[in-house]
Amino acid sequence: MSESKKLQGVSGEKESPELTKLKAKWRGMADDAREFWRSLFISQTPQAEIRKQLFTKLKINLGWDSQLTKFRDWELDQRDLDLREERARENERRLIAEHPDWTLEQIRNEVLRRSYLESIARGDHKLGLKTVDKDIKVRSQNFEETKFKESLRDKLQAGLDEVAAAFKKNPQAMEFYKQARALVSREMK
Repeated sequence: MSESKKLQGVSGEKESPELTKLKAKWRGMADDAREFWRSLFISQTPQAEIRKQLFTKLKINLGWDSQLTKFRDWELDQRDLDLREERARENERRLIAEHPDWTLEQIRNEVLRRSYLESIARGDHKLGLKTVDKDIKVRSQNFEETKFKESLRDKLQAGLDEVAAAFKKNPQAMEFYKQARALVSREMK
């Protein structure tokens, strides 16, 4: 399941603790148990009876049909999100196979572009916002990683410069230093 499944209500709407508990239990539930409940949800069983079974089997007391309806809507949204995430992973695998010469950044940009286009085509602004949010997080993480690498490279360069100054008078040591410097330069790219 995707990580971005909100347990609480949206739009400032206060959600009942029982509904939140049901969502939390749902996340930890085995697939076969989920299938049992899904089949019950789409059956002709009255909602009052389903709520009674939820209380008996899961100790969750949904007092109103509207709570069960909200949960069912949430569960359908989660399945839809999971399918979209799987499609994005499949797009990424396919792009890697089709374009082995592309960098990971090029692949990521194409996957994001396709996700943006899907959100526009569906008119699903929530999906578009989630895609933007995920993109920002990835870019921020990449930026921090780049900053860390540059800082490490600068410190290493300064240290190597000090070593070079110490080895100037020893030709054999200077040769080892040049080899080490070339190796570090290759590895730091």
